[in-house]
Amino acid sequence: MTPEAVTTGGPHPVELPAGARSGPGSAGSGNSGGRGVRRRWVDQQLTARVRRAVTGVPDVPVGLCIGVGLLGSCLAAASAFVGGNGRRVPWPGSGLRSLWPAHGNSAAQVAGIVGVALVVVAWLALGVGVLRRRAGVRGVLGFAVAAGAPLALAPALFSEDPWTYVAIGQLVDRGFDPYQVGWGMLGRGDYSANLSVFWRDSPSPYSPLALRLLQLIAHSVGGSLSGGVVTLRVLTVAALAGSAPLLISLTSAGRLSQAPVVWLVIANPLLLVTFLSGLHLDVLVLPLILTALVAHHRGHDIPAVVAAALAGQLKVTALVVAGFIVAGRLLTPHDGEPFRGRVRGAAGLTGLAAGTFIGINLGCGLGFGWLNALSIPGRANNVLTPLDALTDLFSAVGVGPGPAPGQAVATAPGWLTAVGLSIGALATVGLALRVERVGVARAAAYSLLALTLLNGVVWSWYFCVPFVLLVLFGSPREQMVVVALSTLLVFSIRPDGAGGPSSGLRVAALIGDGFFLAVYTTAARVVVHRPHSR
Repeated sequence: MTPEAVTTGGPHPVELPAGARSGPGSAGSGNSGGRGVRRRWVDQQLTARVRRAVTGVPDVPVGLCIGVGLLGSCLAAASAFVGGNGRRVPWPGSGLRSLWPAHGNSAAQVAGIVGVALVVVAWLALGVGVLRRRAGVRGVLGFAVAAGAPLALAPALFSEDPWTYVAIGQLVDRGFDPYQVGWGMLGRGDYSANLSVFWRDSPSPYSPLALRLLQLIAHSVGGSLSGGVVTLRVLTVAALAGSAPLLISLTSAGRLSQAPVVWLVIANPLLLVTFLSGLHLDVLVLPLILTALVAHHRGHDIPAVVAAALAGQLKVTALVVAGFIVAGRLLTPHDGEPFRGRVRGAAGLTGLAAGTFIGINLGCGLGFGWLNALSIPGRANNVLTPLDALTDLFSAVGVGPGPAPGQAVATAPGWLTAVGLSIGALATVGLALRVERVGVARAAAYSLLALTLLNGVVWSWYFCVPFVLLVLFGSPREQMVVVALSTLLVFSIRPDGAGGPSSGLRVAALIGDGFFLAVYTTAARVVVHRPHSR
């Protein structure tokens, strides 16, 4: 049977596969092929609707998008040089701070937010051109370079972490145990003036591999904060550059158009702000996970689980990628291979992943104290964290304790976090059992999102890696959610790295609680929506 063309009212007809209109019987009968055909048809219809929705939006020349993106990025970068990041770290050009008027820090932060807003607007306008196939890979890469270069040359913005990373590396270099003490052991000076108070007396939750890397950075720059941040910037650019060919490989394997993928990933303002400018260590996880997926796609599961185990040493939740590869080996038949052979293969991969993870941990010589410290970040709170938001909203009506002194948002109790993580673990097991149908990458994306959202703390950069996986392996609906959430999450952190409203803005915190809970709920409904039969 041949597909029949369905007129959508837009410039591109959508092909409706034969049998897609067969009604609820085929969609709910347990025939996965029928459900897959139905789902693909709905995704095609959704794509057509999006094209129609932007029909009335005027074309914005690619050059203008690049120019506005460059202007916004320069404005944000300039705000960092004049104190918008809230730091007093020596940096080439930091003397410009003296030219800023009184209370310039607040004004500089506003300038940083406005700059990022310009980048986001230009990115969305460029996306319309990509959707209409009037902007190609070269134009999107030009935008990414224009919007990223000023941020890459400026001090870190929208993050408190880079300076803390250098201080933790200095702790290790001086012989302290970072799983027992915080950066306060380093004394006063640049460290006490520029580092987050949260980590002053808190143990580090970072793995031994990450700590050895940070020790190497701190030692190589003699403990200099600015030198350490510059080194982290070089490392970040290298990680992003290394991810590019892996993205292209997976795009080609999936027969995807390169321009939308480059627009959704490389030019995405969320990744530019949190990775390129914010310098979070999560950026190092991205090329490792992509390496694992490329190897898995080519049928090389041994290097795939090794890469996934390495990623798990940098962010423990990345171990789910290795788990799904193992599950796929066990549950997916291969050329008539008997089940016993699949069990042996899965067991071998499990042992290899565990051996790699434990071997690296032991080889670094810092022990397993980081596993006990993984709960430390959960002591922070913000409106992005669903468990904190629910706790905060209930506390506002007298159910449960309110925010701690100096905090704007109540912290979820330990039992609630344990329940949330248990639900996330059960979701991961359920995805593993369905990995043959869902796919390793999409299962990993949803598992990472579940473990992120149901954890004790959520920050915007936690979404970056699962978003990349959904761009590469998700449906148009999931990609639309990535666009919407990227646009919102990029504004969830202030230029000085603080998340959410200050302690004096209780009403703003409650509004933020409700807003992001509504955003997450809406995103989930869009992704799991099932169409009515026609």
